[in-house]
Amino acid sequence: MNRSMIIFVVVGIALFFGITNFVGKLKDEDDRLMNASDIQKKQDAEAYRTDVVGNAVIVASNAPIAKRIDTWKRSPLHDEYMDKFPDFSDMKLYIDDRVQDTELKDIIIRSLEKVESKYFAGGLSPIQAKEEIDNLQ
Repeated sequence: MNRSMIIFVVVGIALFFGITNFVGKLKDEDDRLMNASDIQKKQDAEAYRTDVVGNAVIVASNAPIAKRIDTWKRSPLHDEYMDKFPDFSDMKLYIDDRVQDTELKDIIIRSLEKVESKYFAGGLSPIQAKEEIDNLQ
């Protein structure tokens, strides 16, 4: 009985490692066969975290600022942000709460403040204002 128990444990361990290795190879193959948009979605998902309240927030990364801006523009947070237009103070609060990348936050708020002053001075229509808000540099 003792011998059969040892055989059972050895076979169980061998099966565990075999299945783990097989699943790992499947995952590697899946990553290799991903198309460009799937890879981009996976990379974008790495830029988000969930805060204490359960909201998605963008966190700082080591990526170049141009790539972080592109990630921001593709994010669902950007859509929520644009829905708040023309309430500029609410938009600023939203950015302050949901973007934890200080460099990206500064760029967005700086752009928003430029558009706000032009918009309220009558220099921009609502459509032009939205286009300029999207034009981050």
